[in-house]
Amino acid sequence: PTITQVHTLTGTDLFATGAVLETAVISQNHVVPPIDLLLGVPVIEAPSLSVTASLVAQDLTLSTPLVAGGVALAMERNPNITAAELADLMRITAGGSSSPDNDFGYGLFSAFRSANLPRLEPVDDIQVRVGEEIEVTVVTAGLSESPPSISGINLPEGVTILDNIDGTALLTAIGNKDNPPEVVFQIIADVGYLADTISVMLQTFDSNPNSIYAGPNPFSESIWFYADAAAGIMRTVTIFNMAGEKVWERVNHSPNPSDVMTEWDIVRWDGRNGDGESVAPGVYLVCIQAERRTARLKVLKTD
Repeated sequence: PTITQVHTLTGTDLFATGAVLETAVISQNHVVPPIDLLLGVPVIEAPSLSVTASLVAQDLTLSTPLVAGGVALAMERNPNITAAELADLMRITAGGSSSPDNDFGYGLFSAFRSANLPRLEPVDDIQVRVGEEIEVTVVTAGLSESPPSISGINLPEGVTILDNIDGTALLTAIGNKDNPPEVVFQIIADVGYLADTISVMLQTFDSNPNSIYAGPNPFSESIWFYADAAAGIMRTVTIFNMAGEKVWERVNHSPNPSDVMTEWDIVRWDGRNGDGESVAPGVYLVCIQAERRTARLKVLKTD
């Protein structure tokens, strides 16, 4: 007898596609949570209440064939890739891969990145104080016969890029007072037949060394901790006695505190421990972790 094995498809075996408008609003005909999205393609539709009129709408009709075309290009580029490997590559290179959801899936599909072409990995915003030096490693990914050359475009004062000739580069930024508070520049990776470019934001702060400070110090009843723009919003404030025992802590649980908890640029401690009891007079060590700075301060409680 002939035995037929039926394979049941799961969410890891298939891709649902949808479309969004240029305003990032999901297309009106989008009916399923997508794995990948495309910009909606203008198509002519017939309104349901008219036999003669027509309208142009950004529709999801071509989403599947366009993604399929991108997949074909990716397989042509890398014929040895497996279906599972290609599916993973499509997910991690989509526009919303860092935070997929049930509305926008993994974000906009990228045929360029799904084909594993040479590309630059994103670089986070760089914050540097005037006179301070910060080093950032620039990394490329993708397949190429030789490592891409990496260089910069419109580099601000104090910013240099050293190509390591191995697909990485060292970006050095020295805070320069002549730079505006925020400036954008570009990094380009070139393999000859194609190039990829990313934009990087450089934020320069003044040279005030006291970006996190406390006062009044000494104090008797309460003390305030402050963080300026160079430090960003405080994430944790932890206080220890001189024996190394933690007596008080406040934690900002917001994933992006600067958006919803602006009061975290000032934190008050009333001189009490976690149980609400007044601590003994003496010296205490305060550890403060902010968005862009870490500080360790000594404070004196007098009575």
